[in-house]
Amino acid sequence: MSVKERAASLYCHRNTVVNRLQAFREATGLDLAVRREGALALVLFSDPDGVDGP
Repeated sequence: MSVKERAASLYCHRNTVVNRLQAFREATGLDLAVRREGALALVLFSDPDGVDGP
């Protein structure tokens, strides 16, 4: 999904998505635009119990 499509689905501006992706990259060192790093982030930040929500 493109940044434009993601922004539309989140009801926010495209630049907001870009800025948040950049902040994530700076904080974690992972670039979500790179598929391998995105998959790694998904695994690292997923709930180990498989529970969605509190």
